[in-house]
Amino acid sequence: MRLSFLAPEIIEAIIAGRVPPSMTGKALMGLHDLPIEWSRQRRVLHIA
Repeated sequence: MRLSFLAPEIIEAIIAGRVPPSMTGKALMGLHDLPIEWSRQRRVLHIA
């Protein structure tokens, strides 16, 4: 998945450091089955 398709809330959480250290750009790009819908992305990645 292209990082530009991430939900704005996920990007904000990454910038603010509110995600686990394991959630790197490389890890996110490796998630080929991450949904395109922002609400589903938040559920899959456990970001409120």
